[in-house]
Amino acid sequence: PSMIPEMADYYKLTTGSQSRCFPLEISSTNNIRSVTWEFQIGNGETRPSSASIEQAFRGFQVDERHGKTIVTVPAANSSKLNATIYTDLRGKLWFVENPFFPIMLPEISVHFLITSIFSNIMRYRPDEWGSVLLNEVSSNISLLTRHYFSSFQRKFMLLVLRSSSRFIPYAL
Repeated sequence: PSMIPEMADYYKLTTGSQSRCFPLEISSTNNIRSVTWEFQIGNGETRPSSASIEQAFRGFQVDERHGKTIVTVPAANSSKLNATIYTDLRGKLWFVENPFFPIMLPEISVHFLITSIFSNIMRYRPDEWGSVLLNEVSSNISLLTRHYFSSFQRKFMLLVLRSSSRFIPYAL
């Protein structure tokens, strides 16, 4: 769940640990010689580790401004990016720290892994799964589980459409 943008706030709330998702804004710069983008990562309070930035943006200029990590990327070199970037239900971009680097997992693959884990718990530990559903275990675990399934239910069709179409759907 730490790699799912919709779970970022709930993950921090329930575990006390920082999520792997960080808000991302991409803007063009005023470079007259070439088309250049600025990747502004973080929200001013939290930002990804320098190691994850180095993995994702190796060879690009990295700065800090207003509590955000700023990476300058010339458009001609954009194919060299190794960044994991997901969108949430509303189409907002998120930079995700990738614990599987150098493997780049599409978001639908991350959801597949998470639902596979849940299905194994449901099948092989039904008593424990029932306890989670009935909120008889930690309320944090129940909250995280319920919010994940709610988010995934709303997002699944969008992920399928994004995978099969050149258009990018989002929910209002």
